[in-house]
Amino acid sequence: WFYLGIAYSSVDHLDNAVRAFDHVLEIDRRCARAYFERGNALARMGKPLEAVVSYDQALDLSPRDAKALFHKGIALAQREKYDDAIQAFEKALSLEPENAEGLYYLGIALTGRERYHESISAFDRSLALDPTNALAHHYRGIALIQAEQPEEAIGAFNRALERDATNAFSHYYLGLAHLQLKHYSEAISSLDRSIALDPGMTD
Repeated sequence: WFYLGIAYSSVDHLDNAVRAFDHVLEIDRRCARAYFERGNALARMGKPLEAVVSYDQALDLSPRDAKALFHKGIALAQREKYDDAIQAFEKALSLEPENAEGLYYLGIALTGRERYHESISAFDRSLALDPTNALAHHYRGIALIQAEQPEEAIGAFNRALERDATNAFSHYYLGLAHLQLKHYSEAISSLDRSIALDPGMTD
């Protein structure tokens, strides 16, 4: 039943996956990996709070499961429960301090709580481990704008766009950073590019 659930998850038959993991747990209520994978399926179904319940059940059985803590943090951040997400990420990072993806998500949660200088530090640590993550550069740039450091933000967005030139929002925020510095020609160029990539943008 467990591997049937994994197979269903792999082909996005998520309702069937949850039912398969439930069947595992009817047989063995102490199967931590079934709770974890059930949580993953629920998260992908757009049910992050239900996913958190499953991750907590996995963590009751395996409290040092960094992966479950990271996934719990992501689900909490999706519901804007940033304080709880930060707590989950920090506990996970105490177990895996060089997890670049975990540091990236910690940065996003800290940004959500408007703790911009701490989020910049988290993104810096993530990018030191994985400088190829375009989204980490992008969200670092947003935190720098919020921290009133537009010149540094321009560098962050340029690095993001070197890795993904099709991200309309990176062009958009690059334009805002130039606008803050009264670089009007550069702002127009970046904002025009963001609209060309996403004509539905209104701001």
